[in-house]
Amino acid sequence: MTAASLEPPTERSALLSQHPNREDPLNPGAEEEAESKPKALCKKRVGICIGSIVLLAFVSLMIHDATTGINDKLRMESKILEQQQKQQQQQKYHQFPSDFVWGAATSSYQIEGAAYEDGKGISIWDTFTKKNGTIMDGSSGDVACDHYHRMEEDIQLMKRLNIKAYRFSIAWTRIYPNGTGEINLPGVAFYNKLIDTLLENDIEPWITLYHWDLPQALEDKYGGWLGPQIVNDFGNYAKTCFALFGDRVQKWITINEAWTVAVQGYQDGSKAPGINDNPSIH
Repeated sequence: MTAASLEPPTERSALLSQHPNREDPLNPGAEEEAESKPKALCKKRVGICIGSIVLLAFVSLMIHDATTGINDKLRMESKILEQQQKQQQQQKYHQFPSDFVWGAATSSYQIEGAAYEDGKGISIWDTFTKKNGTIMDGSSGDVACDHYHRMEEDIQLMKRLNIKAYRFSIAWTRIYPNGTGEINLPGVAFYNKLIDTLLENDIEPWITLYHWDLPQALEDKYGGWLGPQIVNDFGNYAKTCFALFGDRVQKWITINEAWTVAVQGYQDGSKAPGINDNPSIH
């Protein structure tokens, strides 16, 4: 036997031995308390778990809201930036470059008139407009705007309009009445005066060498623009103009609307010289 077994039984142990199925008489409710402790502990743990889940859900919601807010802000900023770029692009297309030149433009046959004055030769448009049915109202450039005689008055109109550049074409037949040969000095004098008067009025002259009025003599000689010889004759005419006017004119255009010259002049015949090489075109 051990030392513990030699001790006399206590009152509590004696009572418990007499009534083994009854609760401790000296500590009533101890058994129930002992059974309830694990339950309370379980409930506490469940409460902690639920609290943790709620807290986690709350934090997740906060993060989601914050992320959503950031994404919304980024999307809004991106949309604003896209709109700004679009506006800048539109402004770019609606604004002219700083070096864009504003002015007015004409062609010799359309405004000069004086079709048969001061040694001027006959052009294909002088001939074309005299043919029946080519011009609806039968008009021609014989007088037109009479710019040949009203040139100084016309330049004053340009000045009043604050025009800073004037693009005009030279009538080939005023320089070379037959396309080649001798230079027609009265024609040269007219363009010299035109250029000088423009410059005196702070208007920059721009010259177009060819605006459809080919010398009729070259059309008759080798078919105009259909003949290889046109290359040399046009080159000679251009060099002459450069030599005569190039000291004051810096801007030059060679041929105005080459498509019109080729297709409407030599295919469907709707413009001078009126050549129609396709019978199905009327």
